[in-house]
Amino acid sequence: MTTTASQEAFLQAFHAEHPAVTAEAFGGGRAPDGRSSYEILCDRVAGSRRVLDLGCGDGLLLECLARTDGRQLAGVDLSPESLALARRRPALSGARLEEARASNSPSPTRASTPVSPTWP
Repeated sequence: MTTTASQEAFLQAFHAEHPAVTAEAFGGGRAPDGRSSYEILCDRVAGSRRVLDLGCGDGLLLECLARTDGRQLAGVDLSPESLALARRRPALSGARLEEARASNSPSPTRASTPVSPTWP
């Protein structure tokens, strides 16, 4: 029987070894119109001034979102290694990045738009 704790431990170990794997897996694919899945998500939240990225990983989606001036960005992820990569992105210097479980992160307000690029 697999427990939540063992699944979380696996994810933490995997992302410690491969901190940029999510962006590598999902960032390169293209829709028929040529946009990446991240660009499609950015377009979907175009009118949002505050965005919370659940499972932000190395910050690729947040970097795309940062192209809109004045937008407040926040991201949470379990992996300190992935967050370290996100913190190195100059576009995210003003973003709030926290190591946390998405289920334990602050609830987004109506003024925030939560996004999660890898959620089924």
